[in-house]
Amino acid sequence: MGDDRSVTFTPSAKARLEQALDDYRKQLESVISNENFVPGEQVIEATASDVEQAARRLRLVGRAQPLAFELITTSYAIIGLLITLAGIFYPTLLMIWEQRPEQFGVIATGVGILLVSLMSKLLLRRRKLIVNGWQRSPYDPSGRTATPPPMN
Repeated sequence: MGDDRSVTFTPSAKARLEQALDDYRKQLESVISNENFVPGEQVIEATASDVEQAARRLRLVGRAQPLAFELITTSYAIIGLLITLAGIFYPTLLMIWEQRPEQFGVIATGVGILLVSLMSKLLLRRRKLIVNGWQRSPYDPSGRTATPPPMN
């Protein structure tokens, strides 16, 4: 890198580095074994290409916490919107509850399906971002973040 400086690790730093490398190696092995799984095979042979692909998936940049925060805030926004709508239409909903409980059941089912689908979409988006490298290793103290991968 054109820099003639050297880094000397303390014994505790060496131990932490070894732990970080061991954790990273386990993550790589997990990704490789999941991607190259063949039923009945006990040993999976990893190639250099397999390691490169797994390493790309486990890039040590970004942070998963903003994604969790996004999931929570979006959930609260959706729930808040539904409570607001229920408050606005409370007399109508009460009348439907008392006079036509079947219709109220259909409305409640629709709202439930809406909530489940929106939460599933958010979770899938979060998982996609994490798998594509929008995460940060606990061993990266730099605090750098990556540009999130484009959403298709």
